[in-house]
Amino acid sequence: MLIAILSDVHGNLEALEEVLKRVRDIKPDAVICLGDVVGYGPDPDEVTRICDEVSDKAVMGNHDYGLVKLWSNPRNRTKILNHFSPVARKSLLWTFHNTSERTINTIARLGLEIFWKDLHIVHASPGYPLDWQYIYDIARARMYMGYVRGWAALVGHTHVPAIFSRTMRGMTHVVPRPFEEHNLSTDDIHILNPGSVGQPRDGDPRASFGLLEIRRGRAKFRIERTEYPLEITAEKIRRAGLPEELAARLFIGR
Repeated sequence: MLIAILSDVHGNLEALEEVLKRVRDIKPDAVICLGDVVGYGPDPDEVTRICDEVSDKAVMGNHDYGLVKLWSNPRNRTKILNHFSPVARKSLLWTFHNTSERTINTIARLGLEIFWKDLHIVHASPGYPLDWQYIYDIARARMYMGYVRGWAALVGHTHVPAIFSRTMRGMTHVVPRPFEEHNLSTDDIHILNPGSVGQPRDGDPRASFGLLEIRRGRAKFRIERTEYPLEITAEKIRRAGLPEELAARLFIGR
């Protein structure tokens, strides 16, 4: 079984469209979306619609969750926004005012974590999805590894590709290079991060997504990178009145 794994599109339509061109060429058996389809980017409605159409399985990210909470409970606006950084707060408010009710309803139908074909699908924190913790290193991965149901958790949130594994020899952390295949045993426990489609933060501005192939107790995981016309997205961010930082960071992948 071949699975395409998308995460953190963040309203970046141009990046999503280029990634999906590559996905269509690859012809995976399933597409999984790990959340944060909105926030930061200028096209929340269109990105949400497309992700809903192409995803076989999908979960909510923290920006998605915050948007739904703002919509359903506006009196708690200050409390909800305090969970975000200043830039994220501004972009979430912009998204709230520039998103259709149809988009809100589409996102609201999503769960926080899913267990499917021996995979644990969650945006950030296996077992504790509302922690929204960033799993950057072995210490943080060790905290959540014991809550992984099945042999692997698929997570996003950090915008940085990663493979964390717990084997008989202990814990390991691999930063996967683009297009490099990594062999995994389903007898071990893994946390796999495909990076970000719409706002990479690993120093590579190309859109990032993951491919997971599972066959008879073994698996292969690799990161795909795709160039897209980021200058178009940046200009749309500026025209929308979103923070300049969100446009500038696209060019450096940080």
